Amino acid sequence: METGALRRRLKEHLGDEAGDPQVIKIAWKRCREELSAKTKVVQEMERQYREVVPRADFDRLQRRLSALTTTHHQLTYTHTLLTEQHEAILSRQEGLVNERDQLSEENQALRRSATPRPDWNRVAEYVEGGISRWRELSSGRTSDQMVDILISELTGSQLSTSSEFIDGKGMEPGVPAYLRYEGSVRNRRLGKRDLLPIIEDIWRHKRRLDNTDPLELFVDQYFKERYHLDEVRAEWCYSLADACQRLAHEEQVGLFWGILCGQVQEQVYHHHVDTINDLYSTLTHADTHAKDVLSVTEVEELLQTVFPLKSEDHIKALLGVMSRAASPKDASLIKYHHLFPQGRDVGGVRSQLAGVLAGQARDEQDTYIQEMLDELGYSLMDVSVAELSRAFTMVDPRIEQQQLEPYLEWIFNTNKDQLKNTSPVPLPLLAARLQTGHIVRVGARA
Repeated sequence: METGALRRRLKEHLGDEAGDPQVIKIAWKRCREELSAKTKVVQEMERQYREVVPRADFDRLQRRLSALTTTHHQLTYTHTLLTEQHEAILSRQEGLVNERDQLSEENQALRRSATPRPDWNRVAEYVEGGISRWRELSSGRTSDQMVDILISELTGSQLSTSSEFIDGKGMEPGVPAYLRYEGSVRNRRLGKRDLLPIIEDIWRHKRRLDNTDPLELFVDQYFKERYHLDEVRAEWCYSLADACQRLAHEEQVGLFWGILCGQVQEQVYHHHVDTINDLYSTLTHADTHAKDVLSVTEVEELLQTVFPLKSEDHIKALLGVMSRAASPKDASLIKYHHLFPQGRDVGGVRSQLAGVLAGQARDEQDTYIQEMLDELGYSLMDVSVAELSRAFTMVDPRIEQQQLEPYLEWIFNTNKDQLKNTSPVPLPLLAARLQTGHIVRVGARA
């Protein structure tokens, strides 16, 4: 084919002389020279461009390098912080070990020289919280002080260590509204038996009025309506704050105090009470014959209806608590009214059933938050509104925008109109606000 093509080209240029063998030979030689030269050019280009990559591949690799470099810097910064914390912990541990050894030697010396003392740990079984809480209460106390603590725990009276008078915090804007007072007030030393009714009455009035003011402002108004003298009002307000601080280990008191200080979202309390009320209403509605009893099977079905997202183990735990209110004549019937000794309102908060519900709610919230943090990734230093919104929708696909916005407002401490312009928050702060906020799963994860 090449020979034929060459002959045609020669014929076009040379005419009749194209058939001359000498001419063909010269032309053939010239073609071979041109072919050799072009081959050298191709080889040279292959040698020069051997390390060259396409522009698109180069840009893609450049972007990946930039992302990896940013991630490397973040991880390096995190590693540096963790290294510093680790060194500080090691230093602290070394100091604590030395202190422990010294205290151990002093303890051995005191054991040899001291007279026998009573075993105070024996009273732990009579104190709410068991041995761990009793050790916390009795740590560093004298025998006389531990007697006072024991009396306080068993009777609900005040600790003798409370101050008799409390100095007012002044009238500055930074002082909570209910604590704004100049001067000194008497400390009423409220005990648990005195404090809990006050807290329940405050919640009862707030819910009855459907009041949306912060709890700090409502408490101030609550005491102003009852005590018109500023001195008496301040006395009760400061006594309330003092008692809440001392008894914050009590679940009901601790929740109230956290909300009053603005550290816990108020919806946490209302959601818990609404859950109890919904359960009570469902049980009452199912009791069509108004006999105040329901079968175990009916109660289990109603629990699954009211709490569709609860696990089977949680449903069984609730059913086990409710089965304790079984009828003495027929164990298959449950006197559900006994589970709500004070009816639908806040009195049910202190029941055993309410305690189990509260514990399960905390476990479910912890699981929900853990899934959120896993979705966000622990390499993030700061989390934006868009990133958190995406994590919510991935973990809880059924959540709607109107349900998501209150979560974002609490976590970023802003209102709905400012969410788009809100700065990112550090990951540790975000995790803490998730723990103290009203964060509840809407639907099961796909």
